[in-house]
Amino acid sequence: MGYLENFLMRIMWNEFEKLDGYSGGDEPLWIQWTRPSYPKVEETDLARLIVKDSNFSPERFVDDVEQLFLRVTQAEENNDLNSIQPYITTSLYGRLQKRLRDYKKSHEKPVYKRMTISNAVITDYEEKQYSDYLEVTLQILMVHYVINCDTGKLRWKHSKRLERFQYQMEFVCREIEQMPKKRRIHCPHCGATIVVQGQVKCPYCKSIVTMQGSQSGQGKQRWKWLLNDISGGRCESDSIWG
Repeated sequence: MGYLENFLMRIMWNEFEKLDGYSGGDEPLWIQWTRPSYPKVEETDLARLIVKDSNFSPERFVDDVEQLFLRVTQAEENNDLNSIQPYITTSLYGRLQKRLRDYKKSHEKPVYKRMTISNAVITDYEEKQYSDYLEVTLQILMVHYVINCDTGKLRWKHSKRLERFQYQMEFVCREIEQMPKKRRIHCPHCGATIVVQGQVKCPYCKSIVTMQGSQSGQGKQRWKWLLNDISGGRCESDSIWG
């Protein structure tokens, strides 16, 4: 289908949307065929990451990312970031808070409906001196618009029809040493029962007591990935997230 035919069909559909009684229902097949397709994405090589963290599962990570994206959109709709704060960096939390304040100031609200995640792929992995970064690309079919709460009008170029979106979600991870577990043991110097967490001074004989080997839990690492950035938007338009 040529550019002119695509353009004319878009005009016809835009006029159809203005008809009384239309509430954003399913698009006819002829308009679905003119909807821009997703860009091609390729999965990155994660061999270095798996060597560093043998417990890392790409499949499980992608599943968690999909759920987190749903939670982020729900948090935006509800104007409340408390539910996602443990999963995002401080800098992203500040940017999202500003976005919500801007919505409130302009009496607007974002809406997400009929969301289907068509594809989710880890598309980049980068090692830096103090942090590792992962990028996950999500390709989503959904209805997304920003509406004015006072007038009920949609933001310019927004519509209630299904559209294809692509987002890049960047995650940052720091390798953090686990704190040793607290254990109740007998002091090897005086025999008193004491609670030890790594290393402690016996309150009775004042000797230094240190748990050794596997008992201490030292030397193990835990990985915590936090969402650091979201970018992207409609496949044929500028980014909504900025």
